[in-house]
Amino acid sequence: MALPYKLYIDTQGVKRGYYVYVHKDRTTGEVFYVGKGNGKRAWETCRRNDKWKKKVTLFTNGWDVELVKEDLSEIEAFELEAELVEQYGGSAVDGGRLTNKVSGGENPLSIQLGIQFDDGGWSAAYNEARKFKEFPRCEKETLVEGLNKELDIILQELQCLEQTLGNRYDEKSPVSITNIDCLIRTLHDVSFDFLRHRVSWKDFALTLEETLDDLKLELEDMGKYHKKLEPLLKQAFHITTKVLLEIDLGNRKEAEEIANCKTRSG
Repeated sequence: MALPYKLYIDTQGVKRGYYVYVHKDRTTGEVFYVGKGNGKRAWETCRRNDKWKKKVTLFTNGWDVELVKEDLSEIEAFELEAELVEQYGGSAVDGGRLTNKVSGGENPLSIQLGIQFDDGGWSAAYNEARKFKEFPRCEKETLVEGLNKELDIILQELQCLEQTLGNRYDEKSPVSITNIDCLIRTLHDVSFDFLRHRVSWKDFALTLEETLDDLKLELEDMGKYHKKLEPLLKQAFHITTKVLLEIDLGNRKEAEEIANCKTRSG
């Protein structure tokens, strides 16, 4: 286990060493702050908000630091931080009892929508069994950087198309251009996270594969979109296919069979 104040890159290429901590009233044990950090962040007092500073002046016996979980990736730390903020009463901005200014997580001011499907463990088994080619880190980064540059161009063109069509777009199509933008942007964000050592090579590859499947479905249902969107969809499908072919070990069917067997036996 790495020391809580030292960041390092694990064997999967992910930066770890982050932790999630809470601050407690030493007398009552009440949690009044939840945070994510690395280094000596948990014990700092200077970079705290006014609500936190006012709160600690009320304690007659001081306050304690408790590390809830260590050796996390940055994304894991953000997710746990958000869970604990909710668990311990919510942030100040939400009218909660903690001294946290925001609700925690990587983008606390955005609306987060998530749907969890219980597939009996199929996805977990498939993800574990699925294999992709390995390259030196520098070659992986070159490949991902190239993909991101092409995705950037498509996202910019999508934005221009949306501005050009304006309100007329919804009159012509039952589905908003935002759907396609979100699909491509998800892959773009995961690619960027890989370059920042926030997700593993396999996480990137699985997202690439999933995005390609979704793009294929959208192309098959192209009639619901504006005709000017078709070339952008085809371009995204083409570049995503190209990258997946470069990294695919060809064991998708095998991985699906393994997942099917595990869920049947489970």
